[in-house]
Amino acid sequence: MSKSALFGMALGLSTLSFLGVPALAQAPQSAQNSASRAATIPESSAVAVEFPASVTLDLSQGAAQPMTLFLSQPLLDSNGNVVAPENTPVSVQIKPVPGGAQIVAESVVIRGRVVPIQASSPVIPANVTGRRAANVEARQAGSAASGAVGSVFGYYSGPGIAARAANASVSDSERVQMVEIARGSAHILTLRAPVTVPATPTQTP
Repeated sequence: MSKSALFGMALGLSTLSFLGVPALAQAPQSAQNSASRAATIPESSAVAVEFPASVTLDLSQGAAQPMTLFLSQPLLDSNGNVVAPENTPVSVQIKPVPGGAQIVAESVVIRGRVVPIQASSPVIPANVTGRRAANVEARQAGSAASGAVGSVFGYYSGPGIAARAANASVSDSERVQMVEIARGSAHILTLRAPVTVPATPTQTP
């Protein structure tokens, strides 16, 4: 092979090295910088959650029930980037409201941090039932979970249900409002205020 051909080959390799290597090296660094920047989840974003267990809430008690749910769809920032993937835990309160109950989200885990949020669901309608019937359902759930049945007010929780039992001596004519949410059911909460997601700290080599 002539000297001119060898020189041309060497020049070509040098040009590829000069142009290609920096571009390839910069791509991962650019992606890392994007992931480490702060992000904003806009107001009115959908927060889709799923119930890992069934819930029965007696609205006459007037107490909110705390629970951890999980995202059924990724949570996106204003640029369409995923900031919280599917199955991310979300802390909520199931609160009695007129006509039913509402799911109110209080925080979500993003990038290893607990980030406060304000999101709520539409009202979940209540079913009107007799207190004695509600008590029977609650006792059956408690019996299935622990083999024990109580005759006084108290909570019973098992793998698929959390319910408040009522006193069995109360008259059948007394009516109560119950909200039942099935295991695996999905609900859409609406973000009431924008959320700023903190940047991920960069690691120095």
